[in-house]
Amino acid sequence: MPRRLAVAVGLVIIAASCGMPLFKVPPSPPPVSPSPPSPPAHLLEAPPDSAAGSEYAAYRFVIARLLAECSPLLLRDSVPGFPIRPGEHPGSRFQMYDSTLDRGWRTANEVALKLQADSLGDTSVVLVPYWPSADRVYRALRRRYPGGSFTTLYRVGFNRDRTHAAVTVNSQCPAGGYYLLARLPGRAWTLWAYEPFPPRDY
Repeated sequence: MPRRLAVAVGLVIIAASCGMPLFKVPPSPPPVSPSPPSPPAHLLEAPPDSAAGSEYAAYRFVIARLLAECSPLLLRDSVPGFPIRPGEHPGSRFQMYDSTLDRGWRTANEVALKLQADSLGDTSVVLVPYWPSADRVYRALRRRYPGGSFTTLYRVGFNRDRTHAAVTVNSQCPAGGYYLLARLPGRAWTLWAYEPFPPRDY
């Protein structure tokens, strides 16, 4: 064996025994971070709305859905705090969507709100006092607004950045239920999820 070849073979054997790489290995490319998921198309298609983060903007969205089923709406003029019973308050179901939404819903519903008609955005909404207990008052409203649906809105719960909202609606209209809304910052609300209630009589 030629001397140079013998020396080369010897060096290879020594390198292999020492665990040294025999060939120069190119460095691995840096890991590529996955692209963030694109927002759902319906969020991107929602029109701009700089006031969408307000409670009334969420109410207007829900009222439009109700009016598509029932008109006029006889809407209770005060939004009560929700009667929360331990272990069964509806806010607990919002945890599966956003943990801060549940907390925001419960906090909001500790305080009542007097609704302002000019902030509701539709003339088919009639604000009426707290459900009339007197039969004559109830009958008078029925005569004046035949086919009207008595409805109660509860306070809107928001998540931390006000991109998700939860509204509870009790109504004689079949569109009552739990409304979960979603939006992108600076855009209008869209429907995220809905759980219907059976129509309720008052």
